[in-house]
Amino acid sequence: MEPVVVVGRSKGKRAGAPDSLVLAAGEGFIAFIPADTTVLLDVNTSVLASLVLEGNLLFDDSQPNVEIRLNTFQILVKGGNLSIGSNSSVYNGKARITL
Repeated sequence: MEPVVVVGRSKGKRAGAPDSLVLAAGEGFIAFIPADTTVLLDVNTSVLASLVLEGNLLFDDSQPNVEIRLNTFQILVKGGNLSIGSNSSVYNGKARITL
């Protein structure tokens, strides 16, 4: 199965937030986030075969009462980041990762 590269572009929802690419991969696909790319995850994913992170995947917390779900059989971090908040920016939303 060929990797699915992230597609689409979304305006940052918060004031001053940069544009972000949007993860768009169907059920059973391999989602690949290339280096130097940041993806804002603001919707639930279908069940992915794999998620490969050479770039960055950030969980969006602009909707604190909405749970964002990442569903995949495996996550491979190859020089990238999977971020759900940080020490300086506490995640205010709800997040669930199901492997």
